[in-house]
Amino acid sequence: MNPTKPEFSGTFYDGKSANKYPVKLFLTKAQVELVFPDGRRISWLYPNLKVSKTGSAGPVHLERAISGPNTISEA
Repeated sequence: MNPTKPEFSGTFYDGKSANKYPVKLFLTKAQVELVFPDGRRISWLYPNLKVSKTGSAGPVHLERAISGPNTISEA
């Protein structure tokens, strides 16, 4: 049996511009993997993430707590 990783759609903000980028998020035991439409991947370890909600039923906002302001919001 080959279990699949939980997958979510989201939007990546680079913290440098007003641009937003669609991404797929995959949850593993140790990290969140962000996959861009062009196949580029970024991995964020869970201990380096800051999590906040935008409202009681709103999307979850993840922010990498080290090396810059890269953020991602759930679509």
